[in-house]
Amino acid sequence: CGATINYTDNVYPIGVTGATAYKFNIYDATGTTLLAAIENPYTYFRFSQMNFVFGATYSVKVQVKRGSVYSAEGAACSVTLISALVNIKQEFTSMPSETDNQATGFKAIAYPNPFAENFKLSIISDNDTTIQVRVFDMVGKLLEDKTMSPAGIQTLEIGGSYPSGVYNVIVTQDSNVKTLRVIKR
Repeated sequence: CGATINYTDNVYPIGVTGATAYKFNIYDATGTTLLAAIENPYTYFRFSQMNFVFGATYSVKVQVKRGSVYSAEGAACSVTLISALVNIKQEFTSMPSETDNQATGFKAIAYPNPFAENFKLSIISDNDTTIQVRVFDMVGKLLEDKTMSPAGIQTLEIGGSYPSGVYNVIVTQDSNVKTLRVIKR
């Protein structure tokens, strides 16, 4: 609940023993207008299974099926989708350039956070130069050091082999540096 995720990420409810299916009811941010109901024998769904809006917040309520009957909806959980990188790059085209003595736009987001299996990065930048991603554990040990294009970041999955804990992620592009803290459950 309260997470910011990519539309292709799996959204998991708390599993229920004996459940034969789950129904994910997706509402608008207020939780009053039902936008989609996704029935799934798996314990997850993806926003890519419905019509969604980048950057929008949704309220998700889950029903559990046992036998042939669905339970009442569980408590609502709000989830926000990250903005599309394409749309973000278009926003930067109207920004002043460095020659106008204005700072360039650069933002890094780790999602989901906290994470259970791995996390991804969303980079918002008006620059196409390479990006360095370095991950450190809490005692300062370097766990990952990758350099790639902004397009390559979109497919990068980090943390699959990490034990539960807190990690510092340093994202660098030219003189722009962002430090993120992520938590693995």
